[in-house]
Amino acid sequence: TLDIRPSLDIELQQYAQKLMSGKRGGIVAIEPKTGEILALVSSPSFDPDQLNGRNRSIFYPKISTDPNKPLYNRAITGTYPPGSTFKPIMALIGLQEGVINPATRYPCHMGYIMRGLRVGCHAHRSNLNLKESIAQSCNSYYCHTFRNTIDQQKYTTTEEGFLAWRDYMTQFGLGVPLDLDLPNEVKGIVPTVDKFDNIYGAGRWRSSYIISLAIGQAEISITPLQMANMTAIIANKGHYYNPHLVKEPIIKPVTRHTVKIDKTHFETVIEGMNEVFISGTARWYG
Repeated sequence: TLDIRPSLDIELQQYAQKLMSGKRGGIVAIEPKTGEILALVSSPSFDPDQLNGRNRSIFYPKISTDPNKPLYNRAITGTYPPGSTFKPIMALIGLQEGVINPATRYPCHMGYIMRGLRVGCHAHRSNLNLKESIAQSCNSYYCHTFRNTIDQQKYTTTEEGFLAWRDYMTQFGLGVPLDLDLPNEVKGIVPTVDKFDNIYGAGRWRSSYIISLAIGQAEISITPLQMANMTAIIANKGHYYNPHLVKEPIIKPVTRHTVKIDKTHFETVIEGMNEVFISGTARWYG
């Protein structure tokens, strides 16, 4: 017989289940150093004992037709806009592309405004530097960063700049499967050039048309597993291992993947993320 040892931390798993009681969604916790999944919760869930033996024929029809979809594993199959959790990734891309540095400041007057286009933001002081923009979750800062990245002179077209941005997404494990050792993992959604060509026409769209991507909204949608993994990449300062639930024996090979961002850029972003709980939008929870 094969003796399988899971990676789950039972106390963390139970705590995550408690947090999700009465809620809909998923929680994933990953050990960045190994890729081991310490907690994986999908809610609402069901009691697996109900599907054992004779009970299966009684309970499976009820569970499978439940409108809350307890059989749907939201942690690895559900996709959601990453929202502000996406901003540290945008910061790293901007640093790597050279369009911002830790001292770069952008204005925010309750949002990003340009030629009639407005992306709203909450009230905070302005102008903010990079660490402050993460701490205060400034939408305007990342709209500026996104546009300046895609519209660089080194990219001859919007499509070329967008493809460079999209390549960073796949390096961070977004829009691609992470080769999890569970079935039914989905790759999430990162839009393609064809997507925008179909909407606006080939060669007829600009960075301003897709500006909501800058703050993890609109056409981008990822799984809780991918959200946890992209945070593990930041913790590791540029690499990750395939997330996995089986600790021993390793059934699928666990591979290290590296993103093309200099390690020197990560420290500022990590400090900004820490500042969220000290002086930023989550200071009440610090």
